[in-house]
Amino acid sequence: MSDFLESRQRALSDWTDKAIDAGWLHAQARDELAAVVVANPGDLFEIGQRPLVAGLFGGTGVGKSTLLNRLAREPVARASAERPTSRDITVYVHRSVNVDRLPEELPLARMRTSLHQRAEYRNVLWVDMPDFDSIESSHRELVDLWLPHLDVVLYVVSPDRYRDDRGWRLLLEHGNRHAWLFVFNHWDRGHPEQIDDFRQLLRSAGLDDPMIFRCDNAETGRDDDFAELENTLQSLAETSLIESLDRHGVFQRLDSLHAVSVPWVRPLEHTGEAGLALWEEHWRGSTANLDAESRWKIPAIALRHAPHRQSLLSRWWPRRLPGVPNIALPGADETTSAPAATTSPDASTLIDAAALQRVDESIERFGYRLAEETGLPHAAVRRHLAPLSTSLPGELERLAALELNAALAAPGSRWQRLLHRMLSLLALLLPLAALTWVAVRVIAAFNAGADDPNAYLGSNFAVNGVLMILLAWLIPTFLAWRARPSLERAAALGLEQGLKAATDRVDVTVRAALADMSTEAAELASEYRALWDGRSEPDGGDVPERLKRLLMRQTLGSPVHATG
Repeated sequence: MSDFLESRQRALSDWTDKAIDAGWLHAQARDELAAVVVANPGDLFEIGQRPLVAGLFGGTGVGKSTLLNRLAREPVARASAERPTSRDITVYVHRSVNVDRLPEELPLARMRTSLHQRAEYRNVLWVDMPDFDSIESSHRELVDLWLPHLDVVLYVVSPDRYRDDRGWRLLLEHGNRHAWLFVFNHWDRGHPEQIDDFRQLLRSAGLDDPMIFRCDNAETGRDDDFAELENTLQSLAETSLIESLDRHGVFQRLDSLHAVSVPWVRPLEHTGEAGLALWEEHWRGSTANLDAESRWKIPAIALRHAPHRQSLLSRWWPRRLPGVPNIALPGADETTSAPAATTSPDASTLIDAAALQRVDESIERFGYRLAEETGLPHAAVRRHLAPLSTSLPGELERLAALELNAALAAPGSRWQRLLHRMLSLLALLLPLAALTWVAVRVIAAFNAGADDPNAYLGSNFAVNGVLMILLAWLIPTFLAWRARPSLERAAALGLEQGLKAATDRVDVTVRAALADMSTEAAELASEYRALWDGRSEPDGGDVPERLKRLLMRQTLGSPVHATG
């Protein structure tokens, strides 16, 4: 594996572990990533120049081993009656090539190596693989293990086996990772129409102009394309083409890693917008229900804060008026001047355990809905929303109590309190002024009465004086009583404001949690994009013209740069 591919796989694995730990991915994502095959031909050799790795691939009886013997011009692989089906791997390689550096997953016990000294195949390592359609599962396992290590696959077919379904499935599964050459073996039994049919099948698989070579291993004298096959293989063994195939293979393996992982990151990129939109819709309905279930309790709670006086004077004049210095009134004592509820209001019956449970259930339902409609893992959503169930209850009760206290501390409007204050003062000052005026008249009449008997005041003055004093007290007192702000209405208003403050706090708190979740998701998505934006290797699309004919159509692009 190239250092670049290995470092990218390791970085992606670290990112996946981080996302799983944070709850953004399910644990199975780690298994999905591990299932991506990133093995490549470079794993078989030390860093530096290496040979072209060409594998013979096909079903039972198509003549793979016979073809290898013909290419080697010596009996390298057992074939025909001696062994009707290939069971092991046969490696045919030049003596100068070191094949000791084999990956641990390759079973060496099932590999047979044959060395040669032929100069024309010095830069080619041949691999004769088992039959992919064997009834023994170990044969297919060997094929799956060795296919990723091939640069070029020689897909060998025969006139009666070129439409093999298992072979086509493997071709489509691994087609974007290799260069493909097709050998129509046993040509002595074939027909030109079959070549045309085979070519059409390959075009439908993504090979616009597949290279198909007719071979007659029976040497019947019928013209075939064996010489052209040899020349093609030798030309592919050039160092520049091997390097191009190596880059192409690395690119395709990166593309496989990208294809597996990019669905994981898509939900992370729009977490904030989707979450806020869903929350606004959800909370509107929840707020309406919570408001309807709580408002019916407000009158009963507010009634507790209405004044209860024991005398006429204490009923009309409280001992302490809001915003007015304490004025002691006759007949008003400490026990009857104000109810205990006004000095220690309690809003817990409004934001009670049932209301808190409804809020908690609403947030929990929203979490499930958000995960279901956006594709976000519920574990990540719950990790951000679950702490609210412990932090919100005390905060909501405190807000409701603060609003109730504020309403009771300043009942009514500002002008209503000012008018009440003025009328209360007039109820004290006007009777005193009337009493003073009457006293002055009486004293003056008494002094004048010593010289003038007619100066004495009669009973009419006494009656009128008493009435004036009484009216001077009664009128402002009645008006002050009428203008006094209602503690019951103030308590009701405070409870309504407390309920609104509590629902607003839930809204703000959930929005903050969603913002934190969105920020975390965006950072994770940004880290994922940075894995692919930082590419330093050439694109797999940088392929020489001679190789493009051997590659499937869809592999010539470069989708790795796109994360959406």
